[in-house]
Amino acid sequence: MAIPRFKEGIPLLETFEDDDEGPWVEERTAGGTTSSRVKLALVIAACVLGALLLAGLVIGLAVGIVMGTSSGRRNEVAVSYVIHTDSVPWSDSYLPLTLSELIGTSQLVPPTTVDDTMQSSQLVVPSSAQTFAVITTPQPSLTEVPSPTPGMPSLTSEVPSPTLGVPSLTPEVPSPTPRVPSLASEEPSPTPMEPSSTAEVPSLTPEHPTGSWPVAVNPHAIPAPTTSSPCPTGLGPSSSPTRTPTSRPLRWTSPQGPSTTPGGRRDWPISASTCSSSGPSKYPREGEYSEYLSSHGGHDNAFTSTQETNYYFAVDSGYLEGALDRFAQFFVSPLFRSDAVSREIHAVNAEHEKNRQSDDRRVWQLLKHISNPEHPFSMFATGSLQTLNQSDILQTLVESYHRHYSANQMQLVVYGRDPAPLLSSWIDTYFSDIKTTPTATPTTFNTTSFPSPHFTRTLIYFRPVADIPRLLLIWQTPPMQPDYRAGVASLVCGLLGSDSAGGLGDTLKQRGWVTRLEAGILLDTDSYSLFRVTVDLTASGLAHASEVVGGVFKYVRLLAMLDGDRVERLWNDSVNIAQIKFDYSPKTKPINYVVNIAKQMRLVKEPEDFLGNPRRLLFNATLLTQTISWLVPNNTILLVGAQTLDTGGNTSATPSHQLGQHPLPWPALSQVEPVYGIHYEKIPIPGHLLEFWESDSSDVSFQLPGPNPFVPSDFSILPTSENVSAVPVMVVGKEEEKEPAQPSTTLWWLQDTEFREPRVNLHCNIWTNTREVSPRWTALTALYTILVKTVLVPYTYAASLTEHTFALDHTPLGLHLHFRLFSDSSVAGGFVEMVVEALSNTSLLNNDVAFSLSKEALVQNLSNYNYTQLPYIYTIRHIQRVIMERPHWENWQLLQEVQRTTLKDLLDHVTNSLLQDISLLCFAHGNVNRQQAQQYYRVVATLPVSWANMTTKGQPTTIEVRLSPGNYSVAIAALNPEDRNSVVNVIYQSDSLCAVDGGKNRCTEASLITRAHLGLLEQMIADACFQQLRTVEQLGYVVKCFGAVHETSGSLQTLVQSIDYTPQRVLGSIDSFLHSFLDTHLLNISSDGDTFSLQVNILRAKLLRRDLTIDEKTNRLWTQINTGMEQFDWNQQTVDVLARLSPSSLVEFYRQLVTDASRYRKMAIVVYGRGRDSNLSTFNFTYPLDYARLDQNRTTLP
Repeated sequence: MAIPRFKEGIPLLETFEDDDEGPWVEERTAGGTTSSRVKLALVIAACVLGALLLAGLVIGLAVGIVMGTSSGRRNEVAVSYVIHTDSVPWSDSYLPLTLSELIGTSQLVPPTTVDDTMQSSQLVVPSSAQTFAVITTPQPSLTEVPSPTPGMPSLTSEVPSPTLGVPSLTPEVPSPTPRVPSLASEEPSPTPMEPSSTAEVPSLTPEHPTGSWPVAVNPHAIPAPTTSSPCPTGLGPSSSPTRTPTSRPLRWTSPQGPSTTPGGRRDWPISASTCSSSGPSKYPREGEYSEYLSSHGGHDNAFTSTQETNYYFAVDSGYLEGALDRFAQFFVSPLFRSDAVSREIHAVNAEHEKNRQSDDRRVWQLLKHISNPEHPFSMFATGSLQTLNQSDILQTLVESYHRHYSANQMQLVVYGRDPAPLLSSWIDTYFSDIKTTPTATPTTFNTTSFPSPHFTRTLIYFRPVADIPRLLLIWQTPPMQPDYRAGVASLVCGLLGSDSAGGLGDTLKQRGWVTRLEAGILLDTDSYSLFRVTVDLTASGLAHASEVVGGVFKYVRLLAMLDGDRVERLWNDSVNIAQIKFDYSPKTKPINYVVNIAKQMRLVKEPEDFLGNPRRLLFNATLLTQTISWLVPNNTILLVGAQTLDTGGNTSATPSHQLGQHPLPWPALSQVEPVYGIHYEKIPIPGHLLEFWESDSSDVSFQLPGPNPFVPSDFSILPTSENVSAVPVMVVGKEEEKEPAQPSTTLWWLQDTEFREPRVNLHCNIWTNTREVSPRWTALTALYTILVKTVLVPYTYAASLTEHTFALDHTPLGLHLHFRLFSDSSVAGGFVEMVVEALSNTSLLNNDVAFSLSKEALVQNLSNYNYTQLPYIYTIRHIQRVIMERPHWENWQLLQEVQRTTLKDLLDHVTNSLLQDISLLCFAHGNVNRQQAQQYYRVVATLPVSWANMTTKGQPTTIEVRLSPGNYSVAIAALNPEDRNSVVNVIYQSDSLCAVDGGKNRCTEASLITRAHLGLLEQMIADACFQQLRTVEQLGYVVKCFGAVHETSGSLQTLVQSIDYTPQRVLGSIDSFLHSFLDTHLLNISSDGDTFSLQVNILRAKLLRRDLTIDEKTNRLWTQINTGMEQFDWNQQTVDVLARLSPSSLVEFYRQLVTDASRYRKMAIVVYGRGRDSNLSTFNFTYPLDYARLDQNRTTLP
């Protein structure tokens, strides 16, 4: 089969090499080259697009080749495969089967019909050293959950970021500021802690606060309240980059099950997880595919969203053909082994049980439960034993595969470094046998089938798990996808969610009613869209809930009454900002790019739109007016969540519940949703409330945002000279350069010569040398950081839209301040001055309303932490750190201190303690010369504070507890007493990963060898751990073996969350696996030099990968400065010792670390769920510890 190209005149993405700038992409048309450049990872993509119903056109096969030049930036390639299903879910539960396990092998047959607009497609993008595979197959997806949409973060992956708690040695993002960087680069771990959820559930809360940059996360931070996230404006059905799920072998199950659809048909859709444990007929051995990937530096995963299922993998570029062959067979000749069905059903049930306490999941299911029962949206979104344990499940699976896994519903995207003709030939060879089923056509439901008395003009009360009062307003509108080039959704949700001065969020906060207000698209399908506004309330806001809702509708009316010129100005301002961010966007990881392209192939109308260039947006005043007209009371469903709602017989509202002239009714919750057991009540919205919300009687007033003063205009790149250093240099801090007024200040600086982008990153530690080590000092400092951000939000919100952001976090040593800026100093300088001036401006901070909001938000977060985090997440983020780090306080200790703090207490803390005897350590990196870096530093250094008289040097922010050789244990009940899940976390502590040899200013060879050995072990054990504990023994849905890095040591850890087995059984299985791993794997490798050499080469490639973005490089270098290590070539140092390792040295390292009881330092943390026994006496732990009596002053055990 020949792969068609795009027609003449269609823009191509072509690769160019520039010695100064590295690989980049230009958008070209027949008329010439545009100025927009997209920083993309080096990739090659081949896209196979099935005949999909799109805007009334049937689009046939289209293949886009993205090929790149050979660059050393990446050595991995990627593939994404999408299977498109109905635009609405088909079933009421997911089938828990892995496609490679149940459907064996398969391939993709390209359809013969080709639409004129997609006849030829060639995307030429700089190639990565990596090969990624992402495959999305159109599955009969019951989950009506949305794919990520602008302004609405997805909840598909609940895996804790490596930047929080325990970083992986091969994390996806750099280690956080206070931590030693992970062993390898930013690529996703081959075996992450949890697979991407195959049933995507929309998050009702934002992921990151406005005004802070989410990349550099403070692992010591108390959970802080969040503010609204601006809605991005860009081109394409998904104007924000597609969220790429955490990588995981395709064994993860996506629960889908049988139910009766509106037509009376019973269906078993095959889900993302239905695709991977047992091999296909060509490769029948179970796990062969995953072993091939992991042994060649690869990984894989899958997820199911509303209208498609996406399978993807990554592998070293030299092994792409073999991976494509194995991958394609899953779709050509699946085996559907019966022995895999039972395992995967239990896995899906474990996933369901894991999520039972998630309020996002519960509210999503409640929406389904109360919606139109004739519409598939109403069906159960995830599977359980009850829905999946059916006698004919295997037969129904096979029938579903033959009905829906058809080439005309599939899109394939391949990233690679090989020439396009060779990649095309591989696609022809391995995917041409996938059959096309003539009857396989996604069903489209018309818009009018969804709105009904079951859904709109309805008031739903429910009792959440977390004690955070919340309002959720939802409106159904016609679908936004077909008119994505109008950018209407981005503009509307951006205005509704604005925190600018006088905006909706800011005004309601000034009343003391709201801690967070955020707007976005809850769901966007081919048939309809759901807009939503989410509001987190204070106690006062809950009492005035009706007035809060009235304020939302009054603001909508303000938008509806705008004249055309004003609306177009707002639209143009939004597009202009989007254009700046597009033109200077950082490089994209190949895996993100591939997933996004695979999803967009069936949605975009013209190939040019793949780039997402905002220049192609077209203002559509009529569509904007029509969209706003849907956001009215008569088209509303209102959800009210509060723990003060009574589940008994009290049906009367009391003054403490509702105040104001138009209070909400306050009924008892007499109904129970059957799946999650949610107590709720559904009533029609009373007529007098509809009248109130439709009138202008609300006394709140608003103003629309004016021109943004933070829009940069100077994007020039500084010239470089031959004497520019390749590593950071200290430009302030040497004794001869000390400034008399600030003797304890140090500035490091590095001008970027690699990325050549107009961006600057500035990190500063503001350390208090007379700090107290106490819960109160920590709590007050945390509350101060929230107060500063709260008072600044009306001023910094506009800056955040133009990517001028700051993060202010507390650490055990004081404060960490991070700016991410465009390098236009006329804008960036004023932004930095504004933020720094607020740090010590007690007049600004002396704000009763802002203090009350900050305090209540922090109290809500601390008191609900146990209910908003999954057990395995709080085990490694919180419990492990209470045990193993000093200082790290319990949340209840901090909560007590916050609750008794007054505004006067906080201001006294700032002036008399926090900003006294200060040391300053800064690092400026990017498009900034020495003089400009010093100017930024001087802005921070001019804080009116008391400066210490001492040398400033980085230092670890916490001290890790050192274990003497022995066997330690800690048992603690689950923090949520209603949770039946248990967690076992086994830690084997190693020596230091970098003990700096002061004389040579390098890490000692012994510590480097420890790091190298630990990296090899993590790389080799991860897949075997998952195969045995998850696939074979079915201990739980969350299974992970990984290496972790602390500032002073490393560790090899195993983490399992289980609901079916006791913690004792899980602990015994972990011990058995870790001991058997020596004989079954390591000793075999010791006799196979080629296998060991292959693993060494994979680790070497990871360590030597260049940073993908300037932000990654900043974080890596800042970690070295911040910890005081200053080993900027740490990865190269580790590579240098790899050649001296041997199979026998690795075996001996493992014996000392894990299996030799006389030498190992083992800590077993057991979090037991409701109904489980905490007795661990049968394991004969040498040192059983009492979690409630841990001494926070002790840094060694026993």
